[in-house]
Amino acid sequence: MFLVYVNIKTCMMCLMPTPPTSAYAAAIRSQMENPKNAQGRKISLKELAELVGMSYEHCRKVIFEELPIASERFTLAVCRALGLNPGEMWRHQVQEKTMRRFESMISGDRDATLQLPDDNRLTKVWWAMTEDDRHVALRMMEGLAALNRKK
Repeated sequence: MFLVYVNIKTCMMCLMPTPPTSAYAAAIRSQMENPKNAQGRKISLKELAELVGMSYEHCRKVIFEELPIASERFTLAVCRALGLNPGEMWRHQVQEKTMRRFESMISGDRDATLQLPDDNRLTKVWWAMTEDDRHVALRMMEGLAALNRKK
């Protein structure tokens, strides 16, 4: 989606991407604009790409929600570069991924329909695990959910 932007001084019209609706993308953009971020100044998209070690285009797609979800590597790098909380960013991603996955089944106010619990124990444990441990934990949770569906 794009907005039409008209520069009054030059009378030129251009298309601008619409502001992100994703809390994940919005948090990144907000912190890029915050002079009190981990870099101590506002940073551009180009600078962010250099700081996280990924292409400008990849960063742009994440920030403007053209990619469905960012990788864990990207998220951790962005959190380090901007001083964001990895657990909070993970929570945003999980919630947004869940919403996208079940969007066709959910009606009404999306934000009010599905909320993750405020309990942050899972987030703390998740970030303390290795990648292999996370895979095992997810398989265990999927198994429990499958058992509950059969009841």
